Amino acid sequence: MLNLIITACFTLLATAQRSQVRPYFGDEVVEVTVQNINNILRAHEYISIVFFAPWDRRSKSMFAPYSEAAKDLKKEGITVGALNGPRNRWLLQ
Repeated sequence: MLNLIITACFTLLATAQRSQVRPYFGDEVVEVTVQNINNILRAHEYISIVFFAPWDRRSKSMFAPYSEAAKDLKKEGITVGALNGPRNRWLLQ
């Protein structure tokens, strides 16, 4: 039983750390990272990517409007993505 609880806690922790975007933008915005950017660019004909820092007040002010825009743009065939700049510094160089 203890192993099951520890495994469940580890799984929840790993899941929480995986998504760098969902807590800020919701489900409509695709998470872009160093690991998946090439696949995302190949998979979507049109994509808008915002670079953000979760601690930055300007970034915080755009979370809700960008999420709403993502819903509207999705209807037009445009994918909206977000990239957590501090966690993906290699792409910012």
